[in-house]
Amino acid sequence: MKHNRRCPCGSQEFFAKQKCYHTVIVDDHGNFKDDVCIDSANDPYGSFQCVECGKHYEMLVDIPRE
Repeated sequence: MKHNRRCPCGSQEFFAKQKCYHTVIVDDHGNFKDDVCIDSANDPYGSFQCVECGKHYEMLVDIPRE
């Protein structure tokens, strides 16, 4: 039994959101100077949008399994 989520168009890739911490360098006035790194803060969350056809899903469980 397969457990992969698949949009009816066939795609298994979805746009989602993720909150992250972005470490930067600033000068003595607080002005941005450079990027250092981006550290993930939590798991991606929805709504989810199919990369291929654009169909929207509120939650991953709403995406059909193949």
